[in-house]
Amino acid sequence: MLELIKGASFDGADRLKEEYDVTDNAVYANVNAGKIRAVFEAFLDGAADGEPLFMFIEAPCNIDEEVTISCGEPVEKYHRNVYYLDGIRRSELLAFLKSGAGDILINDGLSSFGIGSFKTHVEIGKYKYNVMTGYPNGGDLSFLTGIFDGLGIPREKRITTAWELFSDGCPGESRKYSVGGQDVYTVISGLEQFGMYKAETREEK
Repeated sequence: MLELIKGASFDGADRLKEEYDVTDNAVYANVNAGKIRAVFEAFLDGAADGEPLFMFIEAPCNIDEEVTISCGEPVEKYHRNVYYLDGIRRSELLAFLKSGAGDILINDGLSSFGIGSFKTHVEIGKYKYNVMTGYPNGGDLSFLTGIFDGLGIPREKRITTAWELFSDGCPGESRKYSVGGQDVYTVISGLEQFGMYKAETREEK
């Protein structure tokens, strides 16, 4: 059974397990909540030569933003803002992951976040329902598979994610995770003081 993050629930989690596969030159994985930080740390352990690094966060637009996007018409499609923080050092990201802000991003059920290297072009991110995806972008695919192998996550020909098991009788729920009044939006606000910027607004898939 997959250990879900605190911001997600799914009655079919007992049919999910830790595993990864490689498809379309990317790595897709189900990762237990307690191991997500370790995946990022393993990425950073091998990324020192890839500095400077970047970080991205994708978070849902609020209702005022949605009304503006729809020009005052009823909101039919939802959107998310994509933020970037460039030029980060490996040591800074490691400290961030161990902080309360890192805990919020790992456990938030509505947002996604990840890190990558401008030099090697490799990146990795955490998405909804414990799915982690690594993109080599022309870089070293074996570097990404080595992370999951090193953490004892088995490789399969094809993994099953929560998205493939949802049904009317077995829905999933993603929700905002907050601690002491802090949530993904306060994390973004705090990082804006260090140069995080909104790069674009995307329609939800």
